[in-house]
Amino acid sequence: MLGMNSIFQFINIYVNDGLEALGFLFFLSALFAITIFIILLVDLFNKNHRVVRAKYVSKYKNIIYVLKENGQVKKIRIFAPEMLHHFSSHQQVEVTLSAIAQIPMNIIVVETDGN
Repeated sequence: MLGMNSIFQFINIYVNDGLEALGFLFFLSALFAITIFIILLVDLFNKNHRVVRAKYVSKYKNIIYVLKENGQVKKIRIFAPEMLHHFSSHQQVEVTLSAIAQIPMNIIVVETDGN
């Protein structure tokens, strides 16, 4: 949306003899926004994903925190609130992340501890 708005602003400034530097700035911002959008689309739809094994630690509102095998804590935002009730403490999960933007694609509960 920002990209299309910036292109229309650029055309409007160019046709009405406005400041060309401002029009060029709008054009560059549109080009940047469209490029980022295309990169994110390609990242989501290609098959090059990373699978990270982690242990579920806690949740806060719509964010879950998982402890990766290397000791780092990663927070993952869950957009479907009904999914938050499927997690309990000390579960092993596999998180599938996109390759470039690290967007969570899938979360699978691998194992539940008996504690």
